[in-house]
Amino acid sequence: MKVAMISGIRNARGPAREACDALMEGVRASGGDGPRVLLPALHLERCRHCEQGARPCVLRGRCAVEDDFPAVVRAIRDSDASVFSTAVYPAGPSPAMRAFLHRLGQICRHGPTRESFRGTPAAVICVGGGARHCAAKLADVLNGCGFDVREVLTAGRQAPHLKRDELRAAGRRLVADLPRDTRAGADGGAGPERRAAG
Repeated sequence: MKVAMISGIRNARGPAREACDALMEGVRASGGDGPRVLLPALHLERCRHCEQGARPCVLRGRCAVEDDFPAVVRAIRDSDASVFSTAVYPAGPSPAMRAFLHRLGQICRHGPTRESFRGTPAAVICVGGGARHCAAKLADVLNGCGFDVREVLTAGRQAPHLKRDELRAAGRRLVADLPRDTRAGADGGAGPERRAAG
């Protein structure tokens, strides 16, 4: 069973990374694993609001900007579930996460790919002051993209270790709640219907 960790966290050793590690420990304890995608380390541009005729994201469900965005989308599509994690910034999620989700929302709401993430299990992790508000905004965007957000997890910046057991349990639930045929699939990846959508 494949769980993609999509992280908007820049600090590789901070409390938000600690929270992500705890959740993935739970995933691995239940037989799952998957890639960790660090958005701040990638070449991800902001949406350009293309105005050359109808936007490609509307017509074809694909972004016209040439950067690492398609690779991240493939990592999500090739996984059975995804975790979206971020530290809390003044405007909510990190700048890298906001830029990615803006563009993801465009291809999910328009064109032939608008159903491609429908029902995909997801979890949200937000760490820092105002984490609950940030997590609610993040979950709302993901639900709008069609994800089935099953876990919304928050922790204060100073003591994420106090929620380590809760985060591990969430990782175990994320795996346990998947259909049995998905968890026991021969290739350990996404089912053919969701793969074909990409």
